[in-house]
Parts: sequence; structure tokens; C-alpha cells
Amino acid sequence: MKLKTTLAIAISSIISPAALAGPLDPPPGPIESTMKTLTEVEPRTAINSTNTPGDSSSAFRITQSGSYYLAQNFSILGFLSNIDAIEIAASNVTIDLNGFTLTGLSGALNGIVTDGTGYRNIVIKNGTIQSFDTGIDLDGVDEENITLEAITVINSDLSGIAIRNGRVSGCTVKDNGGSGIIVSANSFVETCTVENNGSDGINAGIGSIIRDNIVRNNFNDGIRVSSRCIIRDNLVTQNGTATGIKAGIQIYGSDSLIQSNVVVDNEFGLRSSTVSIFAQNIVSNNVIDIDISGSNPGLADQASTPNGAGAWDNIVP
Repeated sequence: MKLKTTLAIAISSIISPAALAGPLDPPPGPIESTMKTLTEVEPRTAINSTNTPGDSSSAFRITQSGSYYLAQNFSILGFLSNIDAIEIAASNVTIDLNGFTLTGLSGALNGIVTDGTGYRNIVIKNGTIQSFDTGIDLDGVDEENITLEAITVINSDLSGIAIRNGRVSGCTVKDNGGSGIIVSANSFVETCTVENNGSDGINAGIGSIIRDNIVRNNFNDGIRVSSRCIIRDNLVTQNGTATGIKAGIQIYGSDSLIQSNVVVDNEFGLRSSTVSIFAQNIVSNNVIDIDISGSNPGLADQASTPNGAGAWDNIVP
């Protein structure tokens, strides 16, 4: 019995290493690496003096379509040359500030700009821009489809954000010398906090939608729109000596809908000098709550409602 057991162990010790080792000869052909390249790990380009060198008017300049990101905070000194921080000179560009901050020091001009050639499909997100002339200025002719997400813009000498066409979402814009957010036309401004700016909080052109924002303590109008706009579900409070929500800032009719907003503690609450409809807003503690003296004469049959021609079902305590 002992002989059989010893023989079995000996045979096992001979067979097992070979069985576990696999084939002794490697397969033909080159051996391929299983490691990922740096581009595969981070398929974006870092913004720095090597990858995005600047020129006489910018610290960094993006000239190719693609995805870019910040890898650190940058302070831009423009005292000697009056430069912008980042200039975009291409369409189809995404910039992820990656939680970092761009700061303008003495003489720096704007935070992020284009060179004015009319680029499109630009996304800027996730970071802070502070202490420039204008934080983000993408308001050049024919610049379209601009998206700004989760950006904080503070302490600009002039406006915080100015774009021609696109979407501003989830941004905080405060303590700027001029208007907080300016959109020229056909734009969305949504879920933003806009406060303590030296002019209007939000100033929007034709065909824009302004919704779900907090707009407070701005020196002029809280929300000011031109024509064919929708303004709804905003909290608008304590805006200077002007108007909480004002529709119709151009010479033609406004044709705007202002609905379901809370408008309190402003000089004027709701105001329109042209064709507009105010409905289902809460308007309280303004010096003048609703001024619709210029509303559409065709709405005169609404004059018997609690709020007069062109306005109804608003709550005015």
C-alpha cells in the first residue's frame, strides 16, 4: 500500500508542472502590448504653453477642433501686453476647466474669447473665471451653438457672460460690474444664480427662454427680454431701482409669455411697454407690482380680470 502511494506522488510531481506551464513555444508574430497609451487614458489636450501656445493677444490659443482641459489654476498677468486668457480660433471645441480657476491679474482683458471669426459648437464647463474685463465673451457675429455649463464667473469689470446664441445652464454669475448674463438671440438661460451685478441680471434677445433661475440684487432689471420670449419659474427679487421682469426692450412688439415667476421686492414687479402676457405669477412688495400700460390693445377684453389687460391669474397680495 505504501509503495502505491509513493509511486502516485512521484508521478504527480512529474506531470503537474508540465500541465500548468502551457506550451513551451510562443505563438508566431510580434508580441502586442496590453498597456493603454496616454491618449487613450486621457483623450484630451491639456491647455498649456506647449500644447496651446499663445500669441500677442492671448496667453493660450486653441486653433484645432477637439477637447481641451485645464490641469491647474492659471493667473493671467496682462499688464504689459493687455492679453486675454484663452482665445478660441476653431469650431467644435470643448473646454473643461476641470474644477480649476482662471484669474485675471493687472491688465488682463477677457477670460475666454474667440477671435471674432464666427466659430460654432463650443462647450465650456466646470470651473471658475474671475477678475477679467468680461469673463466669457463669445458674442461675435455668426457665433452659434455655444454651451456653458457649471461655470462660476465673478468680479468681472464689465459683463460676466456674453454669448450670441446657445445655452447657459447651471452657472453662477455674480459681483460683475455690468450685466450678469447677456444672450443675443434664440438662447436658453436655465438654473443659474445671477446676483449682485452692476447692470441687468439676465438680458436676452429675441426668441429666448429664461427659466428656473434665481435673479437677485442686480442694480438694473432682474430679467430683461426683447421679443417672442418665454420667462417662467424664476425667482426674481431685490433688483435695484428698476424692474423685476421687463418685456419689450426693442421698438417692435414683444409677444412674450411671462408665467409662474415669483417677483418680490423690486421697484417694478412685472412691466411691459409692448405686447406681452403675464399669467400666474406671484408679485409682491414691489413699489409697483404690475405695469402693463403698453400691452396689446387686442387684449382689452381681459381688462375685467383681477390684473387688467394682458395679465390674469397673478397673485398680488
